[in-house]
Parts: sequence; C-alpha cells; structure tokens
Amino acid sequence: MRTKQNLCIIYMKSVQLKQLLIDKYVLLINEYFQQIGNSPIMNTMNFPIYYIYVGITSMHRVFENVILKTKNVNKAYYYAQKSYYYYLEYITQLYDSNILLNLNYADIILFIYNKTIFNLDQPNSSSADEYEDQSNTITNIMVLFENDRIEFDENEFSELFCNLAKMANTMFYWGNKNIEHETRTSIGKFYLSKFLQLPNLDLTQTYLELIQHKLEMPSGEYERLLKEILCVNTAKKSKQRSWTDIEKQEYILTKFYMNQGSLLEKFENNNMNEFVKWVYSV
Repeated sequence: MRTKQNLCIIYMKSVQLKQLLIDKYVLLINEYFQQIGNSPIMNTMNFPIYYIYVGITSMHRVFENVILKTKNVNKAYYYAQKSYYYYLEYITQLYDSNILLNLNYADIILFIYNKTIFNLDQPNSSSADEYEDQSNTITNIMVLFENDRIEFDENEFSELFCNLAKMANTMFYWGNKNIEHETRTSIGKFYLSKFLQLPNLDLTQTYLELIQHKLEMPSGEYERLLKEILCVNTAKKSKQRSWTDIEKQEYILTKFYMNQGSLLEKFENNNMNEFVKWVYSV
C-alpha cells in the first residue's frame, strides 16, 4: 500500500493528458445529466435550462480549480462529482421552501465552493454538521488519491479548459428552448467527446455558434447537424487547414454574412449533408 512518502509524480505527453482530461470531463457531464434525469425536482420543473446550465458551470469550475491546486485528476473528479450532488440538494431545498425563484448564482457558487474547493486542505472537516459522518470516507478516498500527481503547463491547461467549456456550452445550445433535455443528454453521450477531440476545434465551435445564431432548429434537426459536422471533420479525405486570424475572419464574413442568402437557401433545401459541406467548403 502506498504512503504519502511515496509520492508518484506522473509525467504524461501533452496529447495523453489532454485525452485524460477530456475523458474525465465528458464522464462528469454525462453523470450530471443522469442525475438531472433522476431528480424528482428537475422532472417536476420540466428540466429548466438555466438551472441545468448553472450546475454544469459550477462543476466545471470545481474540476478545473482542484486540478490546478492539487495537480491530481482523480481528486478533481471526486470533488466535481460532489459539486453536482450538493447543487441538486441545494436546488431541492430551495424548491421545498418555495424560494427557488430567488435563486442567486453567486450564492450557489459560494455554497458549492464551501463544500468542495475551500476544504481541499482539510478533507476530513465538514462545513456543516449533517456531513460530518462522511469525514472518514472522504479521508480514505483522499489518501488513495494523494500520491497521484501530474505535471502540466498551466497556460496550456487553462487554454484547454477554456476550449472545453466553450465547445460544451455551444453544443448544448442553451439559448434554444426547442432543444429537449433528452437531446442534450444524447449530445453529451454520443457527440461531446468526439467534438472535443477534433483538430480544428476552435473553427468548428465558431461555425456551430454562427449557425445557431442564424438558424433556430428543433431537436431532431439539430442532432442531424451535429452528426454531419462530425462526418465532414472525420472523413478520410478531409483536409485540415491552418487559418490565420485574418483569413478566418474574412471567411466567416463572406460565408455567414455576405452570403447569408445562400446560407438560408442551402439550409432550406433540407439536405443537412450538403449544407454542412457548403459551410466547410473554401
């Protein structure tokens, strides 16, 4: 059995670390959506978009901050899991007290941080008496994780997490009330991981965001869009191009604004495959 003296610093190639973080991140989101689906309160409220979004955002922050502070992915995963349990418990308490309409984002984040990040250095101390009986379990888990540290460039890590959040939030299309909760659950399960590993992630995120801005679509049509974007990007004959910022801006201006009529016409032809190919054509 390992002890704290036997510190194991894990050196990973950048691509391996990126894959590990993506896998854990997607797993957390899928577990979160599963908990949302099983929540009586969320079912009663018909899965309110704002509350689901706040939960994912707080979980993301906990996951990122714990890794930065501890350089321990397993510990970060554990605390991020706890964050959405605490969050759903908090929402339930507010709902039962008929004060959910007074939900304050800052209060939620502070509550979750108090239960997770603020207690990193004292894992067996609890900020509330009702959680005191968990202290021994938490301590045992933390001992198992304590020795597994990873080394990484913090600037690269911060950029990666920024990209993960941007792509995930874009894909979940929070601004479209026509997208059903089951669709977002499906997106997390079948598409999110694959999109996050695309070599031209930033460009695809921008395209998707612009398409959403120009065209509002129902769940089924939106899933077909994601499927075709993935197919275009993963096709064997697909060529990855490096864009300068100026080239990217000029292309977007031409394709999505100067040729807006063509954009709408291509979409209204009801052939999603051809529409996506046109968007990506240079």
